[in-house]
Amino acid sequence: MSKPKAEAGSLIKAADPTKLAAAAERLIDAYKEWMIVREQETTKRELIAAQRDAAIAKICADRDVLVTYLKGQFETQGKALDGLFKGLDKALDSKDPDLVGPILSSIVETVKTSPLGDMLTLDQRMKDNSFTFVLGGN
Repeated sequence: MSKPKAEAGSLIKAADPTKLAAAAERLIDAYKEWMIVREQETTKRELIAAQRDAAIAKICADRDVLVTYLKGQFETQGKALDGLFKGLDKALDSKDPDLVGPILSSIVETVKTSPLGDMLTLDQRMKDNSFTFVLGGN
């Protein structure tokens, strides 16, 4: 037998059985404590993952609402401008300057108002849990 193994064996044979039992008990207690901490940390990681998933779902839902809102707003503004430019074309074809001025003013006013201007208001309203966003409302 090698010298370290022989020394370890002789120490175990020479050790007091009550000390061996106490050491074994401490080892078991340490293992039980480790299992409790491991379970707690696993639970914490699961909670963090669930919170992450909920936050990502909320971000995606908010994104979808904002994209839908902006598409609708830009579509509405686009339709309004199409109608105004068609009216401008007719006014120019009729060579009536009294019709051209008001239509140009309307075009300028329509372009001045950006659908992005209402974003701050929409963002504030979306933070209110009682807010309901209705898609395709007339």
